[in-house]
Amino acid sequence: MAPDGGPIEEKDCLRDLGVRVSTDLTFNTQIDMVVQAGSRMAGWALRTFRRRGRVLMLTLLRSLIQPRLDYCSQLWSPRDQASINRLEAVQRQFISQIRDGSLAGRNYWEQLSLLRVYSQERRRERYQVCFLWKQCQGLVSGYEIKWQWSDRRGRLAVPNKILHSAPSKVIKARERSLGVHGAHLFNLLPKTLRNENSGDFELFKNHLDIFLANIPDQPTTTGLARAAVTNSLLDQVPLVQNLNLD
Repeated sequence: MAPDGGPIEEKDCLRDLGVRVSTDLTFNTQIDMVVQAGSRMAGWALRTFRRRGRVLMLTLLRSLIQPRLDYCSQLWSPRDQASINRLEAVQRQFISQIRDGSLAGRNYWEQLSLLRVYSQERRRERYQVCFLWKQCQGLVSGYEIKWQWSDRRGRLAVPNKILHSAPSKVIKARERSLGVHGAHLFNLLPKTLRNENSGDFELFKNHLDIFLANIPDQPTTTGLARAAVTNSLLDQVPLVQNLNLD
């Protein structure tokens, strides 16, 4: 019952600070809105600017389109492949319009590498890692996560507990949350990165990007097969580490 004594209106989706969460604990409506916003902005940019040069197109991507794909993605970042593909398609289609001789005949993975652009999934996972590092440095507030330390393993994020007796939709929501998925991502980093205590975010990002440069970024693309099960760092990093041990 509402404070005024009337019935509480039931809604399929609620919006808080621009992020929409559905009653089934998914962010499907949010993802729909993000894809629409990114696609609309990409369409506007292509109609407004006639040139398709590399510098201009990347500037448009980073300044106009990417912010609509990034906003609060640490919270709503999807784990299902269908949603990941929909978000990636916005960037893939825009990049396909770039007119640059070095990109001619290149597939999407090669285009990302040559342009030095992350896939959307890699970008979102990078954001989660950055957010947790900032949290452990006291650079952000309002979100709590536990940390543990040992001389052998260094700093590790403690993933939030998952009650397996909970309904399946609650378990799935918990598994894809920042406090679980993000914690697992952070713990994949090299010990030196996890232990970094400079408090200098730009320095940490630089070190993180150096590490990520050695991790394949291979979003699901028709006609291309990767060795890892998915393009998530959870699959790509262990594969690279195992190859280095052979």
